[in-house]
Amino acid sequence: MDKLCLRDVRHLGYALKLPPEQLFALVSDLCADEPQFYREIEHPKPNGGSRKIVIPDWRLKQTQKRIDSWLARLDMPESIHGARKKRSASTNALPHRFAEALVQTDIKDFFPSIMSGAVYEMFRSLQGCSPDVARALTRLTTFKGSLPQGAPTSPRVATLVLLPVVHRIEHLVKSRGGVASIYIDDITVSGVKEPRVVLKKLCRIHETSGQRAHPNKSVVVGVREEKVVTGVADGHGTADATKSLVRDIRKAMRDLADGDNSVVDSLEGKIQHLKRLNPGSAKQWRRKLLRFQRNAESAAT
Repeated sequence: MDKLCLRDVRHLGYALKLPPEQLFALVSDLCADEPQFYREIEHPKPNGGSRKIVIPDWRLKQTQKRIDSWLARLDMPESIHGARKKRSASTNALPHRFAEALVQTDIKDFFPSIMSGAVYEMFRSLQGCSPDVARALTRLTTFKGSLPQGAPTSPRVATLVLLPVVHRIEHLVKSRGGVASIYIDDITVSGVKEPRVVLKKLCRIHETSGQRAHPNKSVVVGVREEKVVTGVADGHGTADATKSLVRDIRKAMRDLADGDNSVVDSLEGKIQHLKRLNPGSAKQWRRKLLRFQRNAESAAT
């Protein structure tokens, strides 16, 4: 599907398989009292600090899931791997598996930086919807004037808003003989001449588009450094787990052996992530974890 091109809010309800009256009522309630539909929590970051997660209530979340499923039918550029069916962090890393160097940028405060005006303009101008439909979709997918981190619609809506930026990035990279892959707000480029010049141009593209490249995550990764693309260690034709993931698993196992049972859930999640990248290694760690748990149960009895 090329564009949404919806001219009436009733047609939006039909497209979402929702009674139009129910959709009108939800939009009206959001206009009257938006905060009642969301719960804000602070979620700790792996490297310290926290980020605000905004969780929609069940009624709004179900509607957002319908919107997200419907938006998934829209065509996307090949370089996009986030918020897209049959794409993942692993497929995002594949184009760079033979790279000697990487250029990487990350948009700072990504979801909060996507303002409701940009969302409205995307639905109105880029997707060809009427003003009423664009306003309704904007109301259903934004909170306090921006995209909420925690809503099921935010990754795909953000990607659609940034399509003009994506086209600019693709043009820049192709003109320099390289390849780009984009996973939500992570941009990775390889195979280009003068990678540091390309990095500066990428940061400039973000700035002129109203975004800001994260200063600590906008880098050129050289030949001798470990190349990590969206959590996947990449290079020389292979994709594997990062050294930091394996270190974290090893440390969590030591903490568990020292009696810290609070790490079990985190450890199982890390092993599950490892399984997607290196099933053989994950199987060995899973066996160690199960063996430790069996021994602990035997000692308790």
